[in-house]
Amino acid sequence: MMEFIATCTLGLEGAPARELKNMGYRIIDSENGRIRFMATVEDIPKLNIWMRSAERILMVLGRFKAETFDDLFEGVFSLSWNDLIPREGKFPVVKVRSVRSKLFSISSIQSVVKKAIVEKLSYRHRIRTLPETGPEYPIHVYLKDDVVTIAVDTTGKNGLHKRGYRKKAVEAPLRETIAASLVILSHWRYEETLIDPFCGSGTICIEAGMMACNIAPGLKRHFCSENWGIISKDKWKNEKDLAKSSVRNEGYEIIGSDIDEKALEIAKINAKSAGADIKFMRSSFDELKATEPTGVIITNPPYGARLKESRKIHKDLRILRKNFPGWKYHIISPFGNFERMFGKRADKKFSFFNSGIKVFFYQFWRAVS
Repeated sequence: MMEFIATCTLGLEGAPARELKNMGYRIIDSENGRIRFMATVEDIPKLNIWMRSAERILMVLGRFKAETFDDLFEGVFSLSWNDLIPREGKFPVVKVRSVRSKLFSISSIQSVVKKAIVEKLSYRHRIRTLPETGPEYPIHVYLKDDVVTIAVDTTGKNGLHKRGYRKKAVEAPLRETIAASLVILSHWRYEETLIDPFCGSGTICIEAGMMACNIAPGLKRHFCSENWGIISKDKWKNEKDLAKSSVRNEGYEIIGSDIDEKALEIAKINAKSAGADIKFMRSSFDELKATEPTGVIITNPPYGARLKESRKIHKDLRILRKNFPGWKYHIISPFGNFERMFGKRADKKFSFFNSGIKVFFYQFWRAVS
């Protein structure tokens, strides 16, 4: 067993933490967009293929204290790079972050880490210049309070939000991993009707549909660690075959509604690509009416550029209480006083950034009337 890190949107750590626990992994801690947990190298295919709310899966190679660049060099050099990176391997230092540490120059940290790995591998392979033409091993470096964490990204250039089903998108679509986090945090049960009154290109509905059908989000894509020698090709094939055979077609009802006909057409294309059966309909949110006594609404109403207009929309969402009595509501809003607009105190709320805007995810669990 060794330490891994699942990165995610800051503020939504609860979703990947819950996923990892349900998958049987032991959580070490969870904070600041990072969930540390224990797993094995053999778990890398499963984690990348199945995680819905994480952005990346990082494998931790070592942790040490460094107050000087000499400390940093020696610490990196001491790690077992020879056991991981082959002679032709590429190892770009793609991410460096420093918090409350004496070493804070990103470019200098990046340069020293690269140099230490180069010297270690050059010595091992007895060559001065490494070709770096083979499989890629992206390196992440985190410094916090002078403690350095060195990790390698098992996911690759494209984060886990790149599912592969989004053939088209509307302006500023909700990221797939955020949409999945919202559904997970809603505790939606598949026997409950789920409605998104502002579905746009359908991301929330599609992510919920993939969960209901047990469609692995990473099934249709490639990860950089598929080319690593430390994981057999058979392990990747077996995990993908298992994912294919795990798809189910149980009954569920998910409805996506929007007034934008073009967005709905895009949503239908994306849902078909994802393999999710979603009912899409053109309607204004205030014209929708409940056909069941209970259900769940998860939605991301418009906000951003036209603040005055979006404020009116968020204030008018109060009508959902009249049209969907007895339902549960999970609503994103940039307004800190949204509870007053809605006329009800939220049972729980999260804050995070979406497209550079700080928003709140308000959850109303108890029946609203």
